[in-house]
Amino acid sequence: MKNARGAGILHHPTSLPGPFGIGDLGPQAFRWVDFLAEAGATIWQVLPLGPTGYGDSPYQCYSAFAGNISLLSPERLVPEGLIAEDDLREPPAFPSGSAEGTQEKSKQRKSALILISRRTREQSRILRWKHYPVGMR
Repeated sequence: MKNARGAGILHHPTSLPGPFGIGDLGPQAFRWVDFLAEAGATIWQVLPLGPTGYGDSPYQCYSAFAGNISLLSPERLVPEGLIAEDDLREPPAFPSGSAEGTQEKSKQRKSALILISRRTREQSRILRWKHYPVGMR
């Protein structure tokens, strides 16, 4: 069986545009895949998607199984109820014309959103717990 020929591109999701400093696996990634399909591309090759290690190198992952937290899409966490839509209303302002420090600011922003998510889930558990009858707690 012969393999069909195909065309594609090497493009890491962090290179996609987005309001949080670096690209992630959110709405822009879906638009990117739609664009590739419309253009006739059949392959989207990415660099490793694990947590970056020394020097933010994707080849210095400290885990072969964990995902990179910077690739989490805050916009996709809203429908899941993990963060509130209000938390996304004012994305951070990044300097134009320079990527210097952008990735670090993006990581800080996304880390803050993850903490908000954890706090929200914990508050939700506490509220549900309070609704149990006293004898069942």
